[in-house]
Amino acid sequence: MIDPRIFRAYDIRGVAGTQLTEEACLQIGFAFGTVLIEKYGKEHPSPTVAVGRDARTHSLALQAEVMKGLIVAGCEVFDIGQTPSPVNYFTICTQKFDAGMQITASHNPKEDNGIKLCTRDADAFSGEDLQELRRRIEASPSPEKNSPPSFSASAERVAPQGRERTGGVRG
Repeated sequence: MIDPRIFRAYDIRGVAGTQLTEEACLQIGFAFGTVLIEKYGKEHPSPTVAVGRDARTHSLALQAEVMKGLIVAGCEVFDIGQTPSPVNYFTICTQKFDAGMQITASHNPKEDNGIKLCTRDADAFSGEDLQELRRRIEASPSPEKNSPPSFSASAERVAPQGRERTGGVRG
């Protein structure tokens, strides 16, 4: 069961490892990916998502699970590595990505972490959108319950860091 208190007004945030777990990140990535498929899937089948992280020691593991969830949902994921949030927003806009996710807790204590979500043009995915995402996860918490393709079969959807978008879905 995901902790509903991590879904805030503008982001998802909590204590890493207890409130914001790797399993929660998998669920969040999958649910957000599903939202993106519903929103942009008619234009192209695999929405593109830039995923970055801050320098916290637990951010890399949380990023990996978010990316896994996105891929299982059917998204094409671009790992933009360790970068500040504004670079993620810039990447979404300049590279015409469908969305972005940034693993960061900003100025909060080192034991915390969080996720900022955006859609096209770096439009914040916040407020009621985050609460709807929470309800979606509570209704079907595990990606496995939705019978998605396996992660290993979809691993080629992760673009390596720094890859140019010349052969992507909309390339």
